[in-house]
Amino acid sequence: MPSETEKLIKPHGRATHARIVVLDMLLYATHALSHAEVEAALLAVGQQIDRVTIYRVLEWLVSKHLAHKIPGKDRVWRYSAAFQETNHHVHFHCTHCDQTVCLASTKTELIRLPKGYQFEESMLVIEGICPRCSGQM
Repeated sequence: MPSETEKLIKPHGRATHARIVVLDMLLYATHALSHAEVEAALLAVGQQIDRVTIYRVLEWLVSKHLAHKIPGKDRVWRYSAAFQETNHHVHFHCTHCDQTVCLASTKTELIRLPKGYQFEESMLVIEGICPRCSGQM
């Protein structure tokens, strides 16, 4: 019986072991993960996958809209599962704990472009302190 993760992948291509475990990692993560964090998390649960394979899987997931990548101030991309979301939402980076999360309920639709410009995608990252770090959780 295929897992939920396999069911998400199969309409887009082969549900390889690497694709399944990387997407699983993103689905259950509490925040967006860098390539290095994905690799470390996989090693921590006994999944040894080549760094290049992880990179290719992350990029494949992004190309199939099963994940999206978020630019970091440190110039490191972070990845988050995206199968339930649109590409048009805000991200929040906590300057205290260095975690980045999707704020799917905060939309970027308020931005009005001048005449002649066509919107395709946004990558808005707000910097600040998250509720956990500010003690307001």
